[in-house]
Amino acid sequence: MNFGNASSLICVSIVVGIYSLHLF
Repeated sequence: MNFGNASSLICVSIVVGIYSLHLF
């Protein structure tokens, strides 16, 4: 369960990072 939650957070972080790069 914990691993799945961590994986989800990592995916969100990657998406946010990509969006930030596109914005800037």
